[in-house]
Amino acid sequence: MDKSFFQPLIIALLVLFLIAPLSFDLGPLPITMQSFVIISLAALLKRDIILLALLVYLIAGALGLPVYGGFTHGWEKLFGPTAGFLWGFLLVGLFVNYEAEHKEMHLFNAMVLAFKAHFLLLIPGFLVLYFSLAGVDLWATFTRLIPGLIIKSIFAGIVISKTRSYFSAQE
Repeated sequence: MDKSFFQPLIIALLVLFLIAPLSFDLGPLPITMQSFVIISLAALLKRDIILLALLVYLIAGALGLPVYGGFTHGWEKLFGPTAGFLWGFLLVGLFVNYEAEHKEMHLFNAMVLAFKAHFLLLIPGFLVLYFSLAGVDLWATFTRLIPGLIIKSIFAGIVISKTRSYFSAQE
């Protein structure tokens, strides 16, 4: 492994550790930056780098670094009601990375990819939530999440389309 592996890995970890925990209160649920950051990075980095970065991110949060949404942390996050969202980041990272490598990432495609990735993330997230919390209202949760998912998908599409063309020119 050389500089071309470690440099993007370190940058990805810094972004994951410093930006992913941020959240903004724009309604009943905060909009966390986790999925935005992970989708954007997965579209820009090589598969091995994004997978390692995501594993380190999950482990770091489990070990006590406040890197999860809202600067939370702890092993219980990986096994609690919202664990499906955290573990789902690995699935989403692979999906986004594959799609970005096989399609042109102009603005429309990048936004559609981010929308698909957000909805894919809901599958493991909602499965774990459903089986962890008796009586959880998934529809109400879904409708509260939609505005944030739309906003994050639009911005992720912009970031991906603009920065991916830059990274492609550098290769």
